[in-house]
Amino acid sequence: MLFPVIKTRIIPSLLLVSFLSISLWTQAQEPLVDRTRIQKENFDQQKNYPDADIQECFSGDLGGSLSFGNPDNISMANLSGDNLDIELFGCLAPSEADYHDLFTFVVPEGFELVSIHLQDMDALFDNTPVKFRFWFGDDAQPIGSPDVEVDNINNADIPTGNLIGSLTLPLPPGTYTGWIDIDIPFSSTTYLLIFTFDCNDNAPPLFTSEPGSLDLSLECSDEAGLEDALDLEPEGVDVGGTAEAVLVDDGTVPGSCAGEYTLIRTWQLVDKCGNVSMDLFTQTITISDDTPPELDLLNIQVTLFDDGDVALTEAMLVDNASDNCGEVTLVSITPAFVNCDQLDTTIPVTVIVEDECGNQTQGVAQVSVEQDTGIKPPWSNGNIGGTANGSATNEVCDDGFKVSAKGYSVPTSDVAHFVYVDLCGNGEITTRVSGIQPSGGWGGLMIRENMTPGSRKVALKSNLGNQIRRELRGTANTPMQVQQSVIAPGQEHWLRINRTGNTITTYVSVNGQQWTSVGISQVNFPNCVLMGVFAESTNNNITTTVIFDNVAISGGIQPLMAPLNTAEEDFVSRKDVHQQPSTPLKVYPNPTTGAIWVDAVVEAGEPMILRVLDMTGREVITRQYISTGSLEQIDLTGNTPGVYLIQMRTATGILHTGKVVVERH
Repeated sequence: MLFPVIKTRIIPSLLLVSFLSISLWTQAQEPLVDRTRIQKENFDQQKNYPDADIQECFSGDLGGSLSFGNPDNISMANLSGDNLDIELFGCLAPSEADYHDLFTFVVPEGFELVSIHLQDMDALFDNTPVKFRFWFGDDAQPIGSPDVEVDNINNADIPTGNLIGSLTLPLPPGTYTGWIDIDIPFSSTTYLLIFTFDCNDNAPPLFTSEPGSLDLSLECSDEAGLEDALDLEPEGVDVGGTAEAVLVDDGTVPGSCAGEYTLIRTWQLVDKCGNVSMDLFTQTITISDDTPPELDLLNIQVTLFDDGDVALTEAMLVDNASDNCGEVTLVSITPAFVNCDQLDTTIPVTVIVEDECGNQTQGVAQVSVEQDTGIKPPWSNGNIGGTANGSATNEVCDDGFKVSAKGYSVPTSDVAHFVYVDLCGNGEITTRVSGIQPSGGWGGLMIRENMTPGSRKVALKSNLGNQIRRELRGTANTPMQVQQSVIAPGQEHWLRINRTGNTITTYVSVNGQQWTSVGISQVNFPNCVLMGVFAESTNNNITTTVIFDNVAISGGIQPLMAPLNTAEEDFVSRKDVHQQPSTPLKVYPNPTTGAIWVDAVVEAGEPMILRVLDMTGREVITRQYISTGSLEQIDLTGNTPGVYLIQMRTATGILHTGKVVVERH
């Protein structure tokens, strides 16, 4: 029985091929099985094959028969220009009589058989000659006279000459039969035959795939399609057998954008004898990006904190913008901002995004616009008197306030809800009283020393009837003086108070254009006072609500401040503090009954000092912290109702201030 063994033979370069042997073994009437056996490394040395190989040879051995239907069929199917030497390792099973090892093989198209050598035999053949028989042709059967007969081969002849050298060589493609004959009984034995072939095919292979048949156009997101395209290969034909498509170039040409490019792959055919096709085959895979990006938008509510424009941004409106092939950028947001013109409406906002290849997606978000009604710096608010139980809102889109209060005042003690600024030095305030509900209550302007009920004050107020009332208390906790002036009744009264030194002048108007003075007073106020609008009821059980609009202030308006303490001096120098501006804080909810949130004023990671002070300047909360870049929570639960100052100072000395009103829970 014969087993192929790997061996390499080098052919001169003029043949344009190199050679690498293969290993094949076929049992009769069974499928061919590739099985590598033993490498012949030194032809001049006797080879001792391992027992394991010998034992495997005996399994299913079909040698020893003269029947043509029962040979060892040796496959030469993998011959190529690189594989022209086939070594066949023969294993002969023990025999009590003479023995014959029969094998057949086919020289495939494109090749020719040059020689057969016995390269190795074991010790049995020192004294026992081997006979070699060889037939070829369509009837290459071991009957009749062989075409080649070599007798009396023993180890002294190893390696033998060409056993088929008597024939006209090389032998063309066809079917061949060999026969190893041993004339004595033996236990077991082995030998090694070497078949040498050559190529007789000089014709180049040809492509049978039509040009362009493998070309494809794919979307850049089609990964599965690209993978399938890269698995394609052109087909070809060769007169001497089969030809292999060899990829000789695989290049990429960039497109006009990140998602587009072209793959150009080039093959040539190489047959088993090393002949190369004269033509090349090119596959072009065009990758394009024609798919627009995905866009998911948010329907949002925008709160106006002043009467300016609020820019609509990508971060506010875009929940997701993605593209399978590259980055997505914002093209436009229309309208780009909202303001008081859209107050209390919901408007469609068109957002357009674009991928790197210019594909655009458009979406519409619904944006609702409302205004923040909290009291904002530099304004503060609070109750005067224990029964006022008032509140106030600041409607930013009409520069006005809605102020409510219960209770009633007596000459020595005021009860009202007051919205005010800190005025140091000269200043003026103007407003229009545009509504009072229910009728009978009062609304007006006031300058006072502080928030205690009996403090010094000058007030000018209207009930939208036909009278204007001016009130003056020049000494704290004493009865106030009241003066009434006649004015045309109507739906609006315009009021104004001017402070110049200690001179307080009050004015009224029915149209905001022509003004009439209704009193000049001298009041010994300190330099800094409180100036603002107020609502006053006439009954402990009735809430009076007054609407003020067109509120305008001028003069030395100051945020509520308190001196730096030692901890702050350690944190930032006084020089830096004086050089940096004060920036208002956004605080909400305002008023509050407990916890509040203050907007972040610096990026995450910056050190900050936080202070909260009451109206007397007493510090109720202080802490140093590192900013997270998000809202900072402050819990004022349990603090006495009233107005509190919030100060946040950065490491660079910038001071941010705000006020919050704490109400009873």
